[in-house]
Amino acid sequence: KDCTPSAVVDTAHNGTDIGICYNAPYYYAKDCIASGVSPNANASIANPRIVKGKTCEDMGYDHWPAFYADPFYGFENNVSLFVHAGLMAVFEWVHFSSVLASCEPCLSSLLLEGWGKQWREKNPQCAR
Repeated sequence: KDCTPSAVVDTAHNGTDIGICYNAPYYYAKDCIASGVSPNANASIANPRIVKGKTCEDMGYDHWPAFYADPFYGFENNVSLFVHAGLMAVFEWVHFSSVLASCEPCLSSLLLEGWGKQWREKNPQCAR
């Protein structure tokens, strides 16, 4: 597996780009986030692009507020979420939360399926 640190960003400029960036090992970014397999990433990133060898922090995303080791993806997979730096960061987190709250597959996988546990079981490439 290619574990090169990588970032998944949204290249869309159609109103759905909320400034979210996912940090993940390259194989995980490719197979589980940018591929559209994850309901959370699918809802929050309209046009994913993987930047291999760069992290969200390298690309200027804010260190705080950030969501380190998102348990939806499993702590061991080292997937973290970031937003653009600056005063708008808090608003971007609020917007991201509202996107997930309005996404039925996202809510189901979070609240009814063990915060992503069943999703990882259904997608073994994303389990580890």
